[in-house]
Amino acid sequence: MDHEYTAVELPALEQLKALGYTFVPGAELAAGTVERDSFRDVVLEGRFRSAIKRINPWISEDNLNKVTRDLTVIQAASLLEANQLFYEALVKYLSYEQDLGSGRKGQTVRIIDFDAPENNEFLVASQFRVQGPNEPIIPDIVVFVNGLPLAVIECKSPYISEPMATGIDQLLRYTNSRHPLSNEGAERLFWYNQLLVSTYGDQARLGTISSLAEHYLEWKDPYPADLQDLGTSPSSQSILLAGVFSPANLLDLIRSFIVFDTVDGKTIKKIARYQQYRAVHKAIERLKTPGGKRDRGGVVWHTQGSGKSLTMVFTAARMRRDPALRDYKLVFLTDRTTLDQQLTGTFQRCQDETVYHAANIAELKQLLRKDSSDLVTCMLQKFQEDEWGKAEELNTSDRIVLMVDEAHRGQYGGLGTNINVALPNAAKIAFTGTPLIRSQKTTNEFGTYIDTYRIDEAVRDGATVQIVYEGRESRTKVTGDSLDRLFEEYFSEKTPEERAEIRRRYGKEQAVLEAPKRIEVVCADLLEHYQSHIQPNGFKAMIVTGSRKAAVTYKEALDELGAPESAVVISGLHNDDPMFHPYTDKSKIRQAIQRFVQPDDPLSIVIVKDMLLTGFDVPVCQVMYLDRKLVEHGLLQAIARVNRTRQNKSRGYIVDYYGLSDYLQEALEVFSKDDIEGALKPIKDELPKLERRHAIAMAFFTGIDRRDTEACVLSLEDEQRRSEFSIAVKRFFEIMDIIMPNPLAAPYIADMKWLGLIQIRARNLYRPADPDGLA
Repeated sequence: MDHEYTAVELPALEQLKALGYTFVPGAELAAGTVERDSFRDVVLEGRFRSAIKRINPWISEDNLNKVTRDLTVIQAASLLEANQLFYEALVKYLSYEQDLGSGRKGQTVRIIDFDAPENNEFLVASQFRVQGPNEPIIPDIVVFVNGLPLAVIECKSPYISEPMATGIDQLLRYTNSRHPLSNEGAERLFWYNQLLVSTYGDQARLGTISSLAEHYLEWKDPYPADLQDLGTSPSSQSILLAGVFSPANLLDLIRSFIVFDTVDGKTIKKIARYQQYRAVHKAIERLKTPGGKRDRGGVVWHTQGSGKSLTMVFTAARMRRDPALRDYKLVFLTDRTTLDQQLTGTFQRCQDETVYHAANIAELKQLLRKDSSDLVTCMLQKFQEDEWGKAEELNTSDRIVLMVDEAHRGQYGGLGTNINVALPNAAKIAFTGTPLIRSQKTTNEFGTYIDTYRIDEAVRDGATVQIVYEGRESRTKVTGDSLDRLFEEYFSEKTPEERAEIRRRYGKEQAVLEAPKRIEVVCADLLEHYQSHIQPNGFKAMIVTGSRKAAVTYKEALDELGAPESAVVISGLHNDDPMFHPYTDKSKIRQAIQRFVQPDDPLSIVIVKDMLLTGFDVPVCQVMYLDRKLVEHGLLQAIARVNRTRQNKSRGYIVDYYGLSDYLQEALEVFSKDDIEGALKPIKDELPKLERRHAIAMAFFTGIDRRDTEACVLSLEDEQRRSEFSIAVKRFFEIMDIIMPNPLAAPYIADMKWLGLIQIRARNLYRPADPDGLA
């Protein structure tokens, strides 16, 4: 039985037809038919021309020919460049000179009628063959809008090994992204592509032509449709198709929820995730709510690492395309220089309008007074009382929206007062990566939650990785009775008078945290952990210290131990001690940060006190060695530095030398329990999962003598059984990778090695009959 077709492709086609698509089998779109002359043609030209005439009834035959030529022959140096050029034509439209009775003027030609989805043709084709430079490709499903191939869906049988990875790999082959020089794909088909989907029914994931495997994610909410509308226990595939491919949603996503961003000097095409799409639409609805400014505002809490900055960009883009909101002035506020630069840069790269960045208070006041629908970014501190002067009213319009990033840090004092006086009728939307304190949920000045996307949701979705907590502070923690013991140990050579002076001058805790002997102990341990568990996989580390002096001492201790290259990233102060001068030069700090985020740069460890703990997005960082007290928002924001996804990064780690576990509940008790579920998972909590996955993998050989390797391998002859074994072994190896080198993993290491040998032997024996292999 063809499980791929019956269990995956056919249900997808039936659902797309139910959504309003016309189905055409691939055979009816073959070369030499009325639809296309050659298998190299990817645009259904007849349907395209009919749609252009329907949407632009005034167009002349000459201009229709020009539009057809311009969109079927795109001059570009790369697939991504061609794709971006087409996207700009798609959403910004084209202009051609034509006399409509008032002289020859540039007339706008719309390729898709985004405002009236019913005025477009939605078609879905199966097994659509396209000839590439060297060989043909035959995607399972291609979605056309007005004859343009805007989406490709690759289906895989749920009974093969690693169906999701296999589907994504095939899409990478189709787009010629695996080995670009091999020309194994057919890039022309993907000039027009906006969405790529890999599915095996039980799971479906969405990406774009620049997405790596780890960036393909599920679409878990059919918003604005209701999940119940899809029946009992809808599959991941049916939810994605309903949420992404309903005609109105598809056009909305393409028009307002795709950006071409620059990451590490490389252009990346990004599409919104489901929580971003939902949050933007809820924010739009809230802004249209009748009533006062508080009725029209609220809080979007999407946990850190889930794309909060882009959600703000998407909100602005969607407002600009809503007739009721497009003339609003948009003011974006943040309270960190790095976040301000990041947000301004993101808007400048992704928004098709001028972004005005207020560099000083005078400039900000001038921009706010103007009754123009512009986009302004600035630092929240520009509203500070001392520099701002007397609170003054600048603009009474109610068509202003303030979008405040991480509002919990600055909106509740004098800054908020100045903002309220300056813009008395502006609606305010707060975007935060950490939950609100319980007492503020309905009483803060922004209003109630607009949308939430909690920590545990992001981990389940793969938008972020789980953060695992490990306490390694048995000899170093500075909480409880340990502080007195450590103080006496590290300052035993001092006289009673000298110890009293140290306590008076620094405080007992700071003195211990800065003690060179203690830092040497910590560095020896963390270096062993880093070099055995983090560095071999190509990941980097952050060390968070309690003072700048401790940061410098850490650097000296690591260098003494011959550690991989490290850098201190701390801010300078007026009249600074000379010991800090080598580490506070701003240009050197910028250079260190730029090097740290590059995966291939040898700078492996950064040592910080406060810098980089908020808004610093560095997927290559997998572990944070924590040696200071952090609480509430500061704790949640700091640990999120290690939760970004990256290939082969199954978890982020917090390794604690301070003694965080002694007051962890107290540090987070201001938040609701549901809001912080899954924020930190103690490594010991992974033990039941390890035991369960180990038992599942070993159960395949129940009743077989494990010493008889041949019998064990022969028991895997059945293809489906091998596939199930492959998945079980992979899941066991994943949890072992998370726990090692912790002693909890020791009893399972021998079985891990044995299962690996069986897996390799079975893969080699059955490879001809199982081209997917055992992953």
